[in-house]
Amino acid sequence: MIYSGICEDNNDIEYKLGRIKVRIHGKHTEIKAGVNDHKLLSVDDLPWALPAYPINTQSIDGMSDFQVPANGSTVLVIFLDQDEQTPIYFATLPKIATTRPDFSTGFSDPDKVHPKDNYLKESPISRLARNEKIDQTIVQTKKDNVITGIDCKTTSFDEPMTPYATVYPNNRVIETKSGHFIEIDDTDGAERIHLYHRAGTFEETYPDGSKVVKTNGKRTTLILGDDNIKISGNNNIHIDGNDNEHIVGNRNIQIDQNEITDISGSETRNIGGTQSITAGGTMTYSAQIIHLN
Repeated sequence: MIYSGICEDNNDIEYKLGRIKVRIHGKHTEIKAGVNDHKLLSVDDLPWALPAYPINTQSIDGMSDFQVPANGSTVLVIFLDQDEQTPIYFATLPKIATTRPDFSTGFSDPDKVHPKDNYLKESPISRLARNEKIDQTIVQTKKDNVITGIDCKTTSFDEPMTPYATVYPNNRVIETKSGHFIEIDDTDGAERIHLYHRAGTFEETYPDGSKVVKTNGKRTTLILGDDNIKISGNNNIHIDGNDNEHIVGNRNIQIDQNEITDISGSETRNIGGTQSITAGGTMTYSAQIIHLN
């Protein structure tokens, strides 16, 4: 027999097995508190239900794809024993909530969070997966914060706009309660892979294979081996602060055409060894004062 119920406690702090407490329809009362009421059943008195994870979760030695339903979620439950004292939950059921429940009774979220007011009367599936109310999602947030006109002396560039164009049901979305997102979008002509942090840091691969990485904060990269980079096009860099480098070994640069360096301030070079300059053409110096020591 398969039952449905409402998750009312997902904080399995004692064993951390992913257990939840489920108030089961047709088995449990909605009464959580009362005076000398033998029919009441508080959240604390609900039995713990173990999760039945899919086979791609190993559930041993730390190998797991861990996630538990949010309080207020509808779950499916079976029992492992005839006395129905050992519940197992194995799935969640989506539903469209039209109103917020009476949180003082059972079959509701004890934290009074879910369902949220702004999700009433619509599917609980991620809006990014449905392509609905996109102006209230991170797609709009990213569009509102695009950086343009980044100057690189002889050229400039803009942060590309996200090519989001999902057609349901082709976008696989993981959305967390704090606002992290993972998208794997298989929409024809709009295929994307997108990883987004709630602080606004993201990386997104576009349908043509282009990739945009934006770090809304500091970035630290440590490479404990070689780093090889080939750029078939141009390399445009704009630095608002300082550029500091320490090269322990040699620095070798080959420029097959011209080099132009504009310095608005002073230039200082400290050379501990010999400096040699060979020019195949004319060397021209222009200065108001030249001091040779």
